[in-house]
Amino acid sequence: MRGGDAWATVGAKRGAGGSKPPPIMSRQTTAPAAQPQKNSFAAFEKTKRDKDPKEERKKKPRDEEEEPVKEKRRSKEDKGSLSPEELKAEIGKVTCGLGELSSKDDVDEAALCLTQLGKDPSMVVDLLERVVVGKAGERKALIELIVSLADKSRLGQKAVAKGLDQFFAEDEDTCCSRYDDMKEDLPLLPKILREQLFPGLCQLSQDEFKRFEQKL
Repeated sequence: MRGGDAWATVGAKRGAGGSKPPPIMSRQTTAPAAQPQKNSFAAFEKTKRDKDPKEERKKKPRDEEEEPVKEKRRSKEDKGSLSPEELKAEIGKVTCGLGELSSKDDVDEAALCLTQLGKDPSMVVDLLERVVVGKAGERKALIELIVSLADKSRLGQKAVAKGLDQFFAEDEDTCCSRYDDMKEDLPLLPKILREQLFPGLCQLSQDEFKRFEQKL
């Protein structure tokens, strides 16, 4: 059989056996089902209830920035609540470098350091005790330190006067004051206070400090 006749025979059979399949491009593509529209009001309510992650991220750095401020505040409060033993130790650290050759700047710097420990009048009592037990070369600087503390930018006159009240106050049990005890250890104490301490304090305020001279 020749090639042309064979292909004609095949074509005849196909025409007799069934219809020709539709072309591929003519087939309809089924469109996806339309998504139901979300309820905008419900979505708004859900957004209100849920926390926005972005807002959470914004708040976190702000909280972290506040932490150093809280730490500083706590540190400052801790310094102001030292026990008597701790306060005495800190005063010793500040005053250990003061001596006969200390300048006014050295004394003022020591006063600022003590002020950072808190405005405790008992500092004055401690410093007066150091005047008694210290060396002669240290007394002048310690007395100048007490006068420097009376400045309003440091302890202030009222706090220093309150410290002097504690120093001269009589104990209920012994009927003796710290001044009386210290005077036994250093008989020259009345003279030292009269000539070196109170002239400087009275220059700041006669009303606050003049009355103490009568107790010497």
